[in-house]
Amino acid sequence: MPRGKKNYTLEEKIEATQKLILSKEKELNDTKRQLEILLDEKEKEDLIKLNKELKKSGKTIEELLMALKTQFSASPDCTSE
Repeated sequence: MPRGKKNYTLEEKIEATQKLILSKEKELNDTKRQLEILLDEKEKEDLIKLNKELKKSGKTIEELLMALKTQFSASPDCTSE
């Protein structure tokens, strides 16, 4: 014969809820750490890709930086038609 549902006291419910919150916070923190690791890996991949393209172009980093500064400091009228 099945037992009836146990009636938990208010204190037991509070304790269970606090434990659940701590568990979820740990899970969230673990997930945030995993995201940081993935973002770091993505940044490294992007830098490797950028470096390969830079080498292919035959330009130096200084030339690339100068070109970017020139490109982005141009007035908006220069890029629109």
